[in-house]
Amino acid sequence: MRYSIPQEMATARRRRGAPKRRAIRAAAVLGLQRVDILKGLDARTLREIADQCNWTRYKRNQYVIRRDGADRDVYFVIAGMVRVSAEAGRGRQIILRDVPAGELFGEHSAIDGRAHMADVFAVRESLLASMPPEAFRAILANHASVREHVLRRLSGSVRELADRLIDLGAQRVQSRVWLELLRLARLAGVQANASRIERAPTHREIASHVGTSREEVTRELSRLGRKGLLERAGRALVLRDVAALEQLVAESRPEQPPFREIASVEPTEFTGVRSRRERRAAQQPALIRHARGVFFEHGPGRLVDHRPDVGR
Repeated sequence: MRYSIPQEMATARRRRGAPKRRAIRAAAVLGLQRVDILKGLDARTLREIADQCNWTRYKRNQYVIRRDGADRDVYFVIAGMVRVSAEAGRGRQIILRDVPAGELFGEHSAIDGRAHMADVFAVRESLLASMPPEAFRAILANHASVREHVLRRLSGSVRELADRLIDLGAQRVQSRVWLELLRLARLAGVQANASRIERAPTHREIASHVGTSREEVTRELSRLGRKGLLERAGRALVLRDVAALEQLVAESRPEQPPFREIASVEPTEFTGVRSRRERRAAQQPALIRHARGVFFEHGPGRLVDHRPDVGR
């Protein structure tokens, strides 16, 4: 048996739920204000964007995107952190980048419509806001500031991946580990030539970043510890002398050979016997000069209405 809810009760329920909905909406706008590419947009625009988003909380190690999946949405990291990685065979993973709160991912597939090139999973519990690609492209079309931010991000990601590719091909394992430590130190902040990296990545995670094995990373971190440049404090890594590590990186880079200008070779006159074709080719410059003189014999720019009798 069905019972109808009186109109007055339904209205009262909607009124009681209105403050909660307003609070959720305000929290959503506040979260989007922390996203770098959306900074500068007014509250009304942010509310419109929030209404187009799906808000999802992901647990640690839960996958958000699978490579070659059908998902083309763009994701804003409101809280937490996610990791972009790819399988490298034999159970190994290559970590492409970590995406902290305030950043986004998935924009490449939203722009070109192609499948994602890597997996994305939550490093820790994270709150994400996702929107369909059509809505994201509409934002790019209507808001120049967002479009400018995205273009700069795309350019920066190409440069970052190019630098990593060069490092993988030209740097030794030791140097790659040093560069990764310096990257983490700069993200954590450097004060008085030292840096404390909270929630430091494991040796396996560092190995996935720099394309080597966990054992190689362990050996190099131990060696830096013996030299007094690095120490572990609980779950943190403390880089005690950033300048010294930068010096090690500078000394490990291969020296560029000095530029040597190639001496020009003076043409020499050919004195040997030439064939009829070679003699004709040698005469061409003189014939061209003769023809030019005849064509312009009445002054610059004026053509004579006849053809030179050359080569007859």
